[in-house]
Amino acid sequence: MSGPDRDEGWCGKVVDDEHGVDLPGATSGPSEAEARRIVDLVTKVWYALTPEQAEQIHTTLRGANPQHIISDPWLFNALLLSEHLTERAGAEPDQRGLVETSADMSGYAAAVLRNATSSDEVVAIGSALVIGYRVQGDLDGAEQIGESVEQRLEELGRQGRGLTTRPATRPGQLSMQRGLTATLRGDFARAMTLYSTAYSQMGEPPYRHFAGVNAAANAAMLSVLEGHIDLAGQWLERTAAFTDRSGWSGYLVYLGEYVARALLAVDRLDRPAAETALELAGPASVQAELWPFVAVAHCAAELAFGEPYRAHEQLRAAAFAHNHRLSDSTYCGHILLRAYLNTLVAQGDCVTVIRLAEAAGNPTRTLLPVARAHLRSGRYDDASRLALKGIRIDDLSVRDIRELRLVRAVAMLRSGRKEEAAQVFSVFQRTSDAFTAAMRARIGAQDLADLTALVDAGSPAPRPVTVVETPTLTNAEMHVLNLLADGRTIAQAAEASFTSPNTVKTHVKSIYRKLGVSTRSDAIARAEQLGLL
Repeated sequence: MSGPDRDEGWCGKVVDDEHGVDLPGATSGPSEAEARRIVDLVTKVWYALTPEQAEQIHTTLRGANPQHIISDPWLFNALLLSEHLTERAGAEPDQRGLVETSADMSGYAAAVLRNATSSDEVVAIGSALVIGYRVQGDLDGAEQIGESVEQRLEELGRQGRGLTTRPATRPGQLSMQRGLTATLRGDFARAMTLYSTAYSQMGEPPYRHFAGVNAAANAAMLSVLEGHIDLAGQWLERTAAFTDRSGWSGYLVYLGEYVARALLAVDRLDRPAAETALELAGPASVQAELWPFVAVAHCAAELAFGEPYRAHEQLRAAAFAHNHRLSDSTYCGHILLRAYLNTLVAQGDCVTVIRLAEAAGNPTRTLLPVARAHLRSGRYDDASRLALKGIRIDDLSVRDIRELRLVRAVAMLRSGRKEEAAQVFSVFQRTSDAFTAAMRARIGAQDLADLTALVDAGSPAPRPVTVVETPTLTNAEMHVLNLLADGRTIAQAAEASFTSPNTVKTHVKSIYRKLGVSTRSDAIARAEQLGLL
């Protein structure tokens, strides 16, 4: 693939019509022995290929017969890699040009993959094809290709052709790339499984560890994002054992680690550490595939240490650089939409937060910013109820569950439910540590002081466990209860139920009697406690 500034006078170009590949015209190419030495070198050192080696390879191969190069995928890979490192590597820390080459070569890679006969070839070409589909924006296609390549490897193994007398040349690469695909699709649990597989397949440094370390870095990033701090620490310890970060591939391999360290630093309000990690991660508009996570980390840091409007503008700029719309973003499990809502809450635009979340179908990752929006706008019952709903969702992140407890405690405090507020806050305190500092900072200092005082003043002996019998409400009563919890009036509830206001009043009286309360707010609070809402 010719570089953008290349002087083509020395060779001209030959175009392979079948695969759409531009290659230098043939002059005098390398001998067969030279070609084998090049392939052996590139295959062996992988991401550790130096710019000096790349320049020598490029000088040798640019005069080769193009059909000879195209017929050997390893030689073709050597040409593309050496050309990139010679012409563009220093100007692109994210190596975007090399990544995009995988997209340009998708047709060629697919043709080669059909005829591949060794596991090494299947992994190398299959991984490139997965990357190519991702770069083109086809994440579902990338997932399907990854699955089919995995099946092809299993087939070769059954035939005995996947076995080799030498170590695999790309250990963990396919699993790592499939994990990255799952990450961008927002399937973080599956991504973690694939990253763990890639790490377990990792080879020894200095040449065969790259995919495993890359997987560990990304696993650390996802662990932090979901609030699994101890797990993130384990993955970061694994990446810390490697120091080869100055080479051309270092940024892509370790980017997930930099994002993880930035998010951890923000969590504990360690501004110098956050700034150091973000400098390594690059700008929010970086052209790496993990750009959404980089943008989210920058946004979190600006919200914690800077100004909400700057966080909003930086996030918008990052999305603009990638032609991405934030208001209905589903990318990477809604993390960009979540960050966008966080900036709006911080600026006090709570109505827009609720509207955008509803328009997106209220995905679970928007629960926390919506609850905070209700809290900030004085809708304490709504904030408390939504927080409780989130806490009870099995797959909600640990990070969000912790902060929702804090939001619920504050909402109850402000609505006068002090005993319940103290109970919820005491649960938050038991999980609070250095990494919940940013959560606490998002709550008013006076609210925190009041909640702490309530807990300290109470400190009663643990109550004996009692079995509470949940009253049985009819379907009609449950329907009315939910309408009341949504803030509907008697008339509105009657209209929504296709019945008369008198019938609704009868249901309300029955609900109050069964719950042992006399007001709407007490009924909603009691229903929340019993899990009826």
